[in-house]
Amino acid sequence: KIKSQSGTPKEKEYATKVIPIIKHHHLLLVTLMLWNASATEALPIFLNSLVPEVVAIIISVTLVLMFGEIIPASILTGPKQLEIAASLTPLVYFVYVIFFPIAYPISKLLDYIIGHEEGMTLYSRREIATMMKMQHEEAARRLKSGDAVRDSVHNDEMTIIGGALKFRDMKASDVMTTLENVFMLSAKENLS
Repeated sequence: KIKSQSGTPKEKEYATKVIPIIKHHHLLLVTLMLWNASATEALPIFLNSLVPEVVAIIISVTLVLMFGEIIPASILTGPKQLEIAASLTPLVYFVYVIFFPIAYPISKLLDYIIGHEEGMTLYSRREIATMMKMQHEEAARRLKSGDAVRDSVHNDEMTIIGGALKFRDMKASDVMTTLENVFMLSAKENLS
């Protein structure tokens, strides 16, 4: 949702494609789990007709682990995850159609039992400040390693944002200079 409103034009386009799919997260979860389970179960059965049973199990576990778990997880958590997810939306809709009769009732049951969260996650001021700090630290780390960081938060901005988030809970006594540290002139002093 953040990318759909404040991202680059391409990020907005990608986010617009992905949002309808992730809006019903239980349906997506159940559909992808059914697809994964089908592939995991079908592969050894198919391979068993071609090679001995032990070899079929070894090959299927290796293929499922590498091409069904490790490689997709590493790609989809990388820097182009939104772009890749957007390009895969037609495939996800196709899989939705195949597994809908089974996935939909299960997802509705999950919505009923666990709940279906509507809207955005709300963060406290402390959590927002922590996220800003983490973003700033990650941008600094990437700059040191030579990666380009667009629109990163700078130190001055971090100070301003942090101060603004703390402002509501502050008292005047928290920020005032004590009387012992104040430089004063006498009211009777001649300033000419």
